[in-house]
Parts: sequence; structure tokens; C-alpha cells
Amino acid sequence: MSHPKPTDWVFAEPMNEMAVTTSSIMYGGKPILMVSRVVDDGTWMFLDGGPFSMADAMLVTLQTIVAHDSSVCELVGLGSSIVAAFAMWEDAMLAEAC
Repeated sequence: MSHPKPTDWVFAEPMNEMAVTTSSIMYGGKPILMVSRVVDDGTWMFLDGGPFSMADAMLVTLQTIVAHDSSVCELVGLGSSIVAAFAMWEDAMLAEAC
């Protein structure tokens, strides 16, 4: 897992901004299928589309998520919108069905 260089950083948030994800994504091989932002504070959430469990929850830096799956950079500028997250999930489901 290679970390992006500061000059390559595309997010408005700093590299060390905390984000929510799951151990099943980071260590269990599950893909990121749903990305959202918390309305109250803008926290990024990178999830697998299944039920969310606090037992599986992890706090990681945004830099760690980008190093794990750089395709999340396509979501730069995502506001508090679930629409982009569902579109991403539908694309993954269509790809999985083929």
C-alpha cells in the first residue's frame, strides 16, 4: 500500500483527516461500495454496503483510505449526498452481475 504524496493530494481535507471505514474493508478484502459524508460534521464514511456494525468500525486517515483504494479520489467534492454513493454501488453491482 503506497501512500500518496502531498503534491498529489486532491481532497480539500488534509491527509490526516479521520474517516470511518470497517475492518472488513481494510483487512477482509471487501470492496468500498458506499461512500457518504456525515451531514453534521462532514466526516467521510467508506463502507461496503452491508449492515454497519460498531464492532467492525475503524477510524483511519483519509490518506490510508486513498492508499487502500485510490478510486475514491473520483468522489472529491462529494457533499452530504447519498446519490453518488448509490450510483457507485449500482455500478459495482452491475459489474459483479456480468
